[in-house]
Amino acid sequence: MSDFALLICKKEGVEGEKEKNFLKYLYTLLRDRVKEPQIGELLKSYELFDEVKAHIMSLPFSESEIGLKTAKVKRILSLLKEECKGICCIVPEKVSGMYPFEGFISGVFTGKHLYKSLLIQIIDEVYTKKNIEVSALDIAIIHSGKYGDLHTAISQLSPYVKFLTVVTEEKEQVEEEANELFYDTGLAVRVTNEYRSGLKSADLIINFADSKEFVFNTRINPRAIILNYGNINCSKILTDNTIINGLDIEIPQAISTRLGGNIFDYYSRSEIAEIIICYKTEASTNLLEGIQDFTLYNNISKEFKKMGFKITGFIGRRNIFKARDIVLNGA
Repeated sequence: MSDFALLICKKEGVEGEKEKNFLKYLYTLLRDRVKEPQIGELLKSYELFDEVKAHIMSLPFSESEIGLKTAKVKRILSLLKEECKGICCIVPEKVSGMYPFEGFISGVFTGKHLYKSLLIQIIDEVYTKKNIEVSALDIAIIHSGKYGDLHTAISQLSPYVKFLTVVTEEKEQVEEEANELFYDTGLAVRVTNEYRSGLKSADLIINFADSKEFVFNTRINPRAIILNYGNINCSKILTDNTIINGLDIEIPQAISTRLGGNIFDYYSRSEIAEIIICYKTEASTNLLEGIQDFTLYNNISKEFKKMGFKITGFIGRRNIFKARDIVLNGA
């Protein structure tokens, strides 16, 4: 059985609730001070699949109370951890810095790995469903220094394209990598350290770099789609190109109803999908150990489709949009 636990908090009180329901509020306040919460009230378990069980750990405190009641938080967390001994306990990013959650995991299952693994599905949503051949696209990858990301992206693309460009400041090292990939995949890779020439005609730009806003200027194709896997300040980009920073995911109803709606107040649908898929495929072990490669992302991609998850939208500069909202050359 591959189990995981998710931590959530009590909802914040509604403004004015104390005044409207003073007696009820006073009773609840006194009860919570006197009565020690029972584990059965705080921990619920749900079997999602034959080999995947989710444990929802509910702190009886709101986010604003976590830093004010550290002794009680510590005591309750120790009880929950004891009940979930040997299980990976995940704390949401939005509360991870409010308290030293010792023994909990944060910053691993962020949805970013799912986003990287679905590169081909994203291309299908944006291009193939609009009858644009992937093989006809001019694709450029901005390399960041992480060769694992580069190797994975090229391996994902190699069955669908014959040629692509890699823009990098490490030209010689990447050329060596590209030569090896050519023999492995038959994919021809042009490597350049000239951002202007490498990006000016690209239809699709896959960015793995950080703080490279200056390369996205008026010299690039105005219809180019930017898949941003790096960390760039979108407000500094000098173009109106469509930028995809992440995915909006549809969770199969059989899963979402078991977890309950409150879980999505603390974890995005991408995070939940990534966690569930990683524990079903045992990819979680690799991610926790920092192992990220093509095999891992390929397994996540296959399981995503097999389990019935769907891409319903894309996270842009400021909002979520649909594939139909993207205007492309030739579409």
